[in-house]
Amino acid sequence: MRKQIFLTLLALLSFLSFQPQKANSYQAAELTTAERAWIAGDHTVRVRVANYPPYQLTKPVPSGIAIDYLSAAAKRYGFKIELVSDEGDFASAVEDVRTSRQRFDLLLTFSRTPEREKQFAITVDYLTAPWVVYARRDSPYITGLESLDGKTVAAEKGYVIGNKIKADYPAIRILEVPNSADALHAVVTGQADAYVGNLANASYLAKANRLDNLVVTAPTRYGINTQAMAIRNDWPELAGVINKGIAAMTLEERNAISYKWGSVEFKPRVDYTLAWEIVVVSSLVLLAFVYWNRKLAREIVLRKEAERISLMTQRVVEESEAVFRLLIERAPEAIILYNPDLGLIVSANKAAECLFGCSREILLQGGPERFYTPQQPDGRSIAISRADNDRRAMTSEEITFERTIFDGAGGERICEVRLVRLPYQDKRLLRASYIDITERKKAEEERLKNVVFLQKEIAERIEAERISLKAQRVALIALADLAEHRDTDTGDHVLRVARMTHEIARTLLNKGVEPEVCDENFLQHLGQASILHDVGKVTIPDSILFKPGKLSNEERRIMETHAFGGGTILNKATRMLPDSAGFKLARDIAHYHHENWDGSGYPDGLQGREIPLPARIVSVADVFDALISTRPYKKPWTQEAAKEFVRENNGKKFDPVVVEALFDILEMREHAEIIEWNDDIAIGHPVIDHDHRILLGL
Repeated sequence: MRKQIFLTLLALLSFLSFQPQKANSYQAAELTTAERAWIAGDHTVRVRVANYPPYQLTKPVPSGIAIDYLSAAAKRYGFKIELVSDEGDFASAVEDVRTSRQRFDLLLTFSRTPEREKQFAITVDYLTAPWVVYARRDSPYITGLESLDGKTVAAEKGYVIGNKIKADYPAIRILEVPNSADALHAVVTGQADAYVGNLANASYLAKANRLDNLVVTAPTRYGINTQAMAIRNDWPELAGVINKGIAAMTLEERNAISYKWGSVEFKPRVDYTLAWEIVVVSSLVLLAFVYWNRKLAREIVLRKEAERISLMTQRVVEESEAVFRLLIERAPEAIILYNPDLGLIVSANKAAECLFGCSREILLQGGPERFYTPQQPDGRSIAISRADNDRRAMTSEEITFERTIFDGAGGERICEVRLVRLPYQDKRLLRASYIDITERKKAEEERLKNVVFLQKEIAERIEAERISLKAQRVALIALADLAEHRDTDTGDHVLRVARMTHEIARTLLNKGVEPEVCDENFLQHLGQASILHDVGKVTIPDSILFKPGKLSNEERRIMETHAFGGGTILNKATRMLPDSAGFKLARDIAHYHHENWDGSGYPDGLQGREIPLPARIVSVADVFDALISTRPYKKPWTQEAAKEFVRENNGKKFDPVVVEALFDILEMREHAEIIEWNDDIAIGHPVIDHDHRILLGL
């Protein structure tokens, strides 16, 4: 019984929604000269007719409210129309009228937007009906579109309402369907949770298709759906003719159309007596009264609940802001909040007062650029640099850069600045954190001086010995000696790596692997070159290099720069000795031995054979020996455990061909023997020859 009452009420509301928009004040105005000329051109207007009842239907013959209005205007002014049935989607029809006009000249129902008014000649709005939300009868309670966040809403492809929902409610998922009937079926079958549609159209379809499980659950913020006709934009005269034709229609003509389509859709299946009609109408009025009273009471309850939640939210926000201010005030780094539009600091913590050497009151009198020195690390002007950084940060991108500032004592400090947008109500604010890195920069400069000095020493020794084989060995020994003294745990390690590298290369040579690289000359120099694979560690601070525990992310990032640093040191030596095969191999090994076969390594992320062969060989030998060796931070692995690790990373970290060569070697021997020293390798310096008698015995 409730179902029948609801459908009857829905029918009455739908019938009322069929009422056309009131005519504009054309009052059967005279046609203009251009409009009469257009009619005289004897055009035939191709009208698209789709299934959007009761406005337009394709079967059994093209008909509908919109067609009746257009036909009335065509009959009054004598222009021809051709009704073209179309089962395609609305978006394709819109594009056809906008561009090629191969099939249609006019669309019967069309919602205007500012953009569409530039693309089409659009008539006055002549049909109206409210936008409402449809859902299944057993669906959860829906108060409006805001109740559908995270839900799926069906929408016709190309319809304005779908675009509006996407823009206004981004949390709602849109299921695009070809037409309104498909949208309703999507809700009934559970593909969608709801459908936002024209009350007249949706009610007509629900009744015609006996979709009794659908109900109108809520209104929408979009109010009334108004419909106009859209015409190809090179026929603006036709829009004027139709407007005047609709305006000239009498009230009787309009009512006849409304009654015709209202009665067709909602005509009872049996005849009712006058008494029954009175009962039904009275019941509807009573039901409407009860419905609106219950709705009003429900809205009052919801409004009170919303006010309660709003007050609670406000308290939470205020408490959160207090905690936020406290955290900023107690932060160890200097923090300022400033408005990029006004260029003013709006808040600063105690650490900022200490860093900039002034009171908070002075800080709030301008922007942060007052404290910047004229020359900045990025080389750009302060104004250009600040504008660019502010723009990037306002797009929610956290950026890091360096600034040189004046401190309160008249000196200069170098700071690392982290700039990020701060969401705060409707204000545009940026948070800038200043970390004083002056001492760190000085230490880096000192390390750079040491590297430069080292490079100079190498250059002087190489220049003294020219490009003889002894000169190359002197340079290799000096660098190896420096690396060994920086990391005393690796002295024996480099010997074993050199030995393993030599044997892997010999195996690859015998197998004919990459013959364009792996030849006797390659084999002659590779073992010596491999001892410098970690020479870049001379650029790493002692606090990180000798740290016994686990490295932090920042410390690991710095440690990983040793590959690039080693390559840089040896690259300069290579430029001084362009004919030195040993230094070229050492450069490639130092720079690339931490690259992985699958491209996940560093510093350049190379993969496969992009990685030089000597680096691929040393990568396997280095890791294998490190695993089976004792280090301050770990115990040695068994050889079987180390082999299993290499096997698991075969094709990931390591070149499969090199791994195969390693396993061949391990099967042939259990212990490596160092090649004996010979006098040809000696450079004549007793101390160096003694220290490296074994180191260069390859």
